Amino acid sequence: MITLKRISHVTILVRDLDAALKWYSKMLGFERRQDFSLAPSERWLTIGLADQPDFSIVLECPGREVHGADLYALLAARIGKGSSLVLTTPDCRSAHRELVTRGVRFLSE
Repeated sequence: MITLKRISHVTILVRDLDAALKWYSKMLGFERRQDFSLAPSERWLTIGLADQPDFSIVLECPGREVHGADLYALLAARIGKGSSLVLTTPDCRSAHRELVTRGVRFLSE
């Protein structure tokens, strides 16, 4: 029987890797962890929080060359849908104010 111990990575689908990296870094303070080419049209890019080195987010940009036409269409349709991220902070109101000053938009306070 397999024993699962922890989650190490989750994937967020994005349209543009560089724009997503910039947003997560500048707006939320994430750090770049890994960023390298796997093939001419495939890039592995992970980000995370400095105080949580054992958990990373993979930013993935669907591509026809990598995923094939059918899977590409499915993944591209999912960009911006169903990705949720729960962040913890000792003072949510202060964090909210700081993130708003950085340009982060919230659906509600």
